[in-house]
Amino acid sequence: MKYCKNITEAHPFIMECSNSLIKIEKLLVNEGLKGANPFTDTEHLVVNMDHVETYFAKKEKRNERSSMDFSFGISSPSEKYVLAELRFNYKKITNISKVDLIHKVEGSITTLKGKVELNSEYLFIFQSNQKEQARSLFYRNLRMPKNYLVKDVTELKTDFFS
Repeated sequence: MKYCKNITEAHPFIMECSNSLIKIEKLLVNEGLKGANPFTDTEHLVVNMDHVETYFAKKEKRNERSSMDFSFGISSPSEKYVLAELRFNYKKITNISKVDLIHKVEGSITTLKGKVELNSEYLFIFQSNQKEQARSLFYRNLRMPKNYLVKDVTELKTDFFS
């Protein structure tokens, strides 16, 4: 499964919500990434799902749903979109709520339902120094579904953008 710029740019919401395309490098910094950014000097674009949700909540005159931070297109083995959440600003990682994480996934699925095909794995990206603690919390304490994957930014780049 590899990032595909053409699929990402063909996201059905881009026509209505053109400001939702953003360089991943900028989004990572805006969301609080500390330390080295492996996406520096790349042209990889992603869909800012928070912008999409805000736009459609206003358009549909409803409250905003929780949403994942971004999505991007992949091309192999078939065209799908991956949902990802950036979890950089934790002083205490044990403050993560299972209900909040599930609501973020469900909110994005509801917004995208019937418009795009989604990858069945959902990514939760942590600072590198918190990744192992987050994995332990996700799978031991919170008993998150196995398709809720914990990664750091380097793994995100290696797994999808290399």
